[in-house]
Parts: sequence; C-alpha cells; structure tokens
Amino acid sequence: MTGVQTCALPIYRHSEASARPTVAYAVLGLLARRSRSGYELAAALREPVSFFWSAPHSQLYPTLSALETDGLVTHEQSPGPGPRARKTYRITGAGRRALADWAVSTPPPRAGRDEFVLRAYSAWVAEPDAVAALFRTEAERHRARLVEYERFRRELVDASGGAPPGPRQPEFGNWLALHNGLGYERAYLEWCEWALDLLLAADRRS
Repeated sequence: MTGVQTCALPIYRHSEASARPTVAYAVLGLLARRSRSGYELAAALREPVSFFWSAPHSQLYPTLSALETDGLVTHEQSPGPGPRARKTYRITGAGRRALADWAVSTPPPRAGRDEFVLRAYSAWVAEPDAVAALFRTEAERHRARLVEYERFRRELVDASGGAPPGPRQPEFGNWLALHNGLGYERAYLEWCEWALDLLLAADRRS
C-alpha cells in the first residue's frame, strides 16, 4: 500500500500563488517519509500511491527539478550501478513546511468519473445475462482488491504493535488512506452484489 483507492484521480493544481501541481505534493509526501532515488520514487508512485491517486511517470523528473529549484528538495550523488551517478533526493525544511500547509488545505471538488457506472447507466438496453456477467467480473475485481487491502491493514497493525499508528507517525497517513480504500472497495462490492441480486430476482420472475 496508500494506501489505497484504486481509481485514478484527476491531477489538481493547488490554489496557492505557486500553483504547484498535485504530483509535487505526492513526491514531497514520499520524501517526508525517507530519502529516495528517482527510481524508488517512481516505484512508490506505482504502489502504494496509485491505489488512491495517480500521475504519469513522465511528470516525476520535471517535478523533482522544479522542487529542487524552489528549495523544497535537494539531492546527493553517489556511484550508481551503471555509468551514471545515483541521485538520492531528500525533503528540506521548507519542503516539509510546504507539505504540511498543503496537507490541511481544502482540495478542489473531485470530478465524478467512473466508466463502469456509466456502463451500468445504459445496461438496461443489453441482455440481463450479459449485464450479470459484467457485474460478476467487477465484483471479483473489487473482492480481490479488498483482500489485498486487508493484508496491508494487518501488516500495518502488526508493525505498530497491534494498535493503529500515532498521528505524528508517517504510518498514520498510510492508515488513513488505507481505510479510505477499504471503505471504497467494500461499498463498491456491496453495490455489485446488490445489482446481481436484482438481476437474479428479475430472472426468477420471468
């Protein structure tokens, strides 16, 4: 994991005068946990961050360059496995303050974009058996993701001695994001199963 929503969210721009893209704060959030190379940041943006927010890989290095220009991150070079030096990035004090300010600012309204729901909206024109098959496939996808999130939850609880992490620990953010994802997957799975019950009941009446 964190974390956690599996659908990709749109990339918003922060309302401050700096107008940094949201990916900048995603990077700062990762570096606030520990220093990382560009490769490690890309991996963390894939998992766990992509569970609840996503950004194209192509944005990572321009974002790092902009953050470094603004004094929010810095890097150190060390010998790499190939001919190029390895750059390890870390957050600065200014970067941590910018991240803290952004973390408690109000985000813009999120656009509702769920293509599966859009399909469901027009499912009445299709054969009920085909609609049921579609919902069974979607239910299995969310059931599998729910199992994965439950595993992450157990790992987090075990790592913090059987209790949720404290609010000043990096893991607390993982905990919040994870439980958002758990709720989302449970609700989506419940909706799919409800739709399948409706389809089954209609089939019995026909």
